Amino acid sequence: MIAAVFWLLLATSTVPTALQRQGIFSEAVEGLLPEILDPATRRPFSNNIIPENTMDPAAVSLLSRYPLPTSGGTANNYRRTGKETDNQNQYDMRVDHRFSAMNSLFVRYSSFNAFAGFGTQRPNRLRDPNLPNGQRTTSRYFYTDAFVAAPQFTIGTSSRNPIQGPGFQDIDVALIKRVKFRERYTAEVRAEVFNLTNTPPLGAPNTVLGSPGFGSITSAGDPRVVQLAAKMHF
Repeated sequence: MIAAVFWLLLATSTVPTALQRQGIFSEAVEGLLPEILDPATRRPFSNNIIPENTMDPAAVSLLSRYPLPTSGGTANNYRRTGKETDNQNQYDMRVDHRFSAMNSLFVRYSSFNAFAGFGTQRPNRLRDPNLPNGQRTTSRYFYTDAFVAAPQFTIGTSSRNPIQGPGFQDIDVALIKRVKFRERYTAEVRAEVFNLTNTPPLGAPNTVLGSPGFGSITSAGDPRVVQLAAKMHF
């Protein structure tokens, strides 16, 4: 059995300071004052100040999307603590029983408490998106109205994995019979059943906000599979 617990205590980033947002680069970076050059002429700006009329409006708009520093300095000046749950409980158990040298049986049980994440897309979350167990269907697995698109160039309030997926449970059984002929030959007959209970192994729900199938499940794994095999060892 393997268990792991992780805590994100503090996340540190570097964001533009209030002066840098105005084009004023008079603050030292790690003890040094960088020289700011005009990209058109390759000449340094006077006093390390970029004139306002030379700033690209798109770049100025993008700067406003960054949060303000939470601490002093020009490097590692933004710190935050936040909760981001990542539920990945997974179990795999197997029991083997040998009736004799020629006959054996094993049963395997697998379970995966799957989650559904949004990848790099981070919308704004309005409330808990998880439906009660009795209301979940393949066409509507979670509250789709719990999310709205975040403004352009911003990261929304949703955590990385806000939705509990359908999970996975599986029982496999195999029965093996060996028959020995003389000293050199052994025949082996196997009967194997995968997904014995025929439980639908549903795929993860569609978590692409804005897509037609948002919130639905359109894929699944294999149903019950029975496999028979025979071998001859010599």
